[in-house]
Amino acid sequence: MTVKSFIKNILSMAQPKRIVNANFTFKNEKTYMADKIVLVTGGGSGFGFAIAKRFVECGAKVIITGRNEKKLESAVKSLGHNVSYLVWDLCDVSIAKTKMNEANAIYGTINVAINNAGVWTPMSWNDIDEAEWNKVLDTNLKGLFFICQAEGEAMVNSNPIASKIINITSIEGVRGGFGPYWASKWGANGITRGMAKALIKNNVVVNAIAPGMGLTDINPNLPKDGNLNLPYNLNGRYVTVEEIAETACFLASDAANSIVGQVIVVDGGMALN
Repeated sequence: MTVKSFIKNILSMAQPKRIVNANFTFKNEKTYMADKIVLVTGGGSGFGFAIAKRFVECGAKVIITGRNEKKLESAVKSLGHNVSYLVWDLCDVSIAKTKMNEANAIYGTINVAINNAGVWTPMSWNDIDEAEWNKVLDTNLKGLFFICQAEGEAMVNSNPIASKIINITSIEGVRGGFGPYWASKWGANGITRGMAKALIKNNVVVNAIAPGMGLTDINPNLPKDGNLNLPYNLNGRYVTVEEIAETACFLASDAANSIVGQVIVVDGGMALN
């Protein structure tokens, strides 16, 4: 039995009146996301760029955001058609709703938001001062909350199919640790679960992806050959940006409409140690 026939059989056995947004079809890869208008924060590099690239490949219209306009311009040029950018500093929460309105004016109402922007600190816990704490929390937690608020308000009852908010958190928000980055990612996972509960009745599905260690701008010192010594990742390599992008595409698809309030760990087994 193929995956397609298996899912069709499952749907046929369900009571239609109890199914919310279960109508989906398998599409050609190049048009898989043709009905999606996608916002990707931190889309100029790393996981965000890879996520934007995958959505474009699957037919979506994409808007990337970040603070560095030159990096955004370069990313848009590389990504090709149906991609735009907005310069947007998430730390300035006073402009969140204004920027969301600007984003919605580009291609139409956004129905997939990937909140990927984040910062990390290399400082040891006993060297952290208030300024460093605020820098990390302002982006990773406060900024995340207010962009989720703006996205949620814009999405509520705006689409006949489920809108999606997907927060890119971290495995460190599952494993825990002592410092602002760990605290911010624990909080981001909590925001994801709470928002999912609040918005599902309004046809907005919220989830998170918690990547393990990956070779991105936030982890520039990882070995370039892709290998990590245990005990970090049980599969012996870092998480690729393509794996995170593919997971985001699945969660954005109509096939994932019943996945609600979950933190999907993609870490090569790191959390098991």
